[in-house]
Formats: sequence, structure tokens, C-alpha cells
Amino acid sequence: MSLDDKKSGIRCHVFDIGITFSSTLVTTVLGFLLTVILARSFGATELGIYRLTLTIYGIVMLFVASAIPAAMIKYVAEYQGDLNKLNKLISTGLILACIFGGICMISLFYLSGFIAEILNAPALSGLLKIFIIIIPFSLMTGVLNGYLNGVRMMRLLAISTIFQSIVMVSLSIFFIQMNIGLQGIIISSVIASISNFLLLLFYIRIDFTLEWITFLETSKLLLIFGLPVIAVNMIAQINGQLDNFFIGIYLTPADVGIYSIAWLLSSSIWLLPSAIQRITFPMTSQLWETKKISELHHMLNVSLRLSTAILSFGSIFLVFFGKQIIQIIFTTQFTPAYIPLIILLIGSTIRGIITSIGSTIAGIGKPGIDLIPTVITCLIWISLDFLLIPHLGITGVAISATVSLTFGSLVGLYYVKKYTFVCFGWKWYLKTLILIISCLVAYWILSFVFISEIIGILILSIFIVIFYFKIFSSDDRLLLKGIIKNII
Repeated sequence: MSLDDKKSGIRCHVFDIGITFSSTLVTTVLGFLLTVILARSFGATELGIYRLTLTIYGIVMLFVASAIPAAMIKYVAEYQGDLNKLNKLISTGLILACIFGGICMISLFYLSGFIAEILNAPALSGLLKIFIIIIPFSLMTGVLNGYLNGVRMMRLLAISTIFQSIVMVSLSIFFIQMNIGLQGIIISSVIASISNFLLLLFYIRIDFTLEWITFLETSKLLLIFGLPVIAVNMIAQINGQLDNFFIGIYLTPADVGIYSIAWLLSSSIWLLPSAIQRITFPMTSQLWETKKISELHHMLNVSLRLSTAILSFGSIFLVFFGKQIIQIIFTTQFTPAYIPLIILLIGSTIRGIITSIGSTIAGIGKPGIDLIPTVITCLIWISLDFLLIPHLGITGVAISATVSLTFGSLVGLYYVKKYTFVCFGWKWYLKTLILIISCLVAYWILSFVFISEIIGILILSIFIVIFYFKIFSSDDRLLLKGIIKNII
């Protein structure tokens, strides 16, 4: 790969990541703001019931939400320029989303009472019956997002994502002021989802193509690729959803609310890796199809190193200041979330690093290849939940999550290396690990003598300087500068 090609690829990579990260940052901040408002307005119990509602919705969506968008990203990236094929893909995807969404709505409507009874949360039934309206619109929005991601129209995708978050948070605040309660929050989500779908539909202006034979052929194409993806994603993601479910069974809704704060903060460091993944998926598909293997390897390595730097900084920051953040923002009622947060940060950091290239296997056309290790990870997670929750409470949940996330991430990295033949510079990661451990040990020792907050700020500053000038390569610095420039 020539130097000009490398710089051109980095510039393109930088712009897309910058736009995607900006939108992800805005929506995450707004979601964080909403969580703070709910925690302060309703308390741990009501926040727990709200989280249980989202958990049930998330579990249902796992069965249908990832298949079609993932297939859309891959085939739209490959068929760019062929307007007829693109119209068939979008039309078929929207119809399938309506069909699957209708089935999920009916099923969840009749199961809502049973689910509320199991979780000992009677208010959950009514909330679920309102929330199910969102399902078909979320699925159809996923199809349109898959199209935008495939053609890399990241600006429009970012606008729609931010638009939905602003509508939801604004309406939620309005309904809270009107003393409508959790029902108002759920209604806000429904209105925001419908509004976002209509916005995307207006801007994309699809030329609907509905022919029976074409529909069957395109459906087969999407589902053959999408079903392995849905199996892997469903099993991989269902663990995090089941944590809240098991806490609801063994403990109380208040414990669900407290643990949700720990999970919220620990997963907040996934902002940049998640943004990178949305770019690396279509880029991997394109580079693999065009046999540009050296460019693919370069993209994977740069993405991993950048994610490692950001995640390491974020984790150290939360270790130093996590307790103060919880007490100041969420009140002292949520202080017990700090210990689970520290434990979760280990798994979240490792998982986040791999997340940046997590769609690589799907991008090269082998979406179901890591199904077996994903199943093993799921069994480990569930088994540890059963063993640890009754004895350790939410701390046990955090331990099971960290062990499972770490195992699954390392297996995923093994498959990326095996099938793409990429070489990772392990010495680079060893130096990073030594730096992280040094920072944590220095903080632990010095905080006994000096003011911990000042020591934390000083150590973080030293971490940034060492990482930027001693550990980062010139390509890493170029990518980071470009992302910051695009965000600003």
C-alpha cells in the first residue's frame, strides 16, 4: 500500500469516525441526562422498573433486530451504484421488518402480564403494552440505518440519531413536569422512534419495488446472511439483558436500578469503539471483496490501537472519580454501584477494544463462524449469574459479566486473526498494560498521602503525555488529530 493510499484511507476513516463518534457522544450524553433525571425524580425502584421494561424490549429485539440491518450494510456496500438492486434491498427489508415487528408486538402484548408476574413488578405489564408500538418502527429504522451505513452517508445517519434522542429527552422532561410518570417516558420513546423513521423515509426517498419473485429472492439473500448474525448477536447480547432479568428475580427492582448505574458508566467508555465499528464493517466488506488485504490489516490495527488508548483513559478516569460521579449526579442512594463499576470496567475495557473490529468476521462473509464460542460464553455468563447472585448480589453479577466479556472478546480476536491473517503488535499492548498498572498503583499509594482528586488529575495528565508521545505511532496520532478536528 502506497503512502498516498494510506493517507487517503486514513482521511476517509477519520471523517466517518468523527461524524459517527459525535452523534454517538451526543445521544449518549442525552441518554445519560435522562437517566440522571429519572434517578432523581423517581428513585432506584422506579428506575429499576424502567430498566426492566427496556430489558424485555431488548431481549425481544435481539431475535429480529440485527439480521436485516447487518445484511443491508454488507450488500449495500457491495452494490453501490446499482440503484435497482438498492431499491429492492430497501423495499424487501422494510416489508420483512413490518412482518417481524407485527409478530413481536402480538406476542409481547399477550405475554406482558406473565412477565410482570415473574419479575414481581405489576406496573411492568402496562408499560410493556405501550412500549410494543415502537417495535416495527425500530426495525424499519434499522433497515434504513443499514442502508445509510452501507453507502457511508454518516452525516445523515448522525442527524437522525441525534434527532431521535433530542425528541425523546425533550418529551420525557415535559411529561415528568406534567407528573405523568413512567408512562410519559415510554410514550416519549414511541413518539421519538416514529418521528425518526418518518424523517429517514422522507430523506432517502425510496422507489418502492414490490414484485413477488423479487421479494422472495431478496428476502432469501438478506436472511441467509442475517440469520447467522442474529444468532451470534442474540447470544452475545442477551447476557447483558439477562443480568437485569436475574437481578429482578433474585433481588429487588432497587438493585436493578443500582446495577444499571454501574453498567451505564462502565459501558460509557464504548462510545468510540462503537463508532469505529460502524465504519469498519462496510469498509471491511469493501476491502475484502476488492482483495485490498494490506489496507484491511492497516485499518484493523489502527482501529484497535486507538480504541485501546481511549478505553484505557476512560477506565482509569472512572476508577479515580467514579464514586464522586455517582454520589454527585445520582445521589448517595446509588453509592453501592461503585464496587460493581470497578469490576465491570475490566471486562468493559477488553470488550470495548475488540468491539472496534467486532464486525470483521461478518464483513468478510463468515457471520456465523463464531457461534460456538459465543454459545459457550453465554453458558458461562448464565452459570456464573446463578452461582454468584444469591451470595454476592450485584457484585456477583459484575464478576460474571467481566469473566464472560473477557473470554468472548479474546475468542473473537482469535477468529479475526485466523481468518484475516492480520498480525497484531503484542509488544505495543504489553507496554500499554504496564502503563495502566503503573498508574493505578501510583494512585493507590499516593492517595493515602495527598488529596486523591489532585493525584488522579496529575496521573491522568501523565498518562496522556506518555501515551501520545511514546506509545502512539505517527498513523495513530494522525487518526486521533483528525477525529478531534471533525468532532470540534
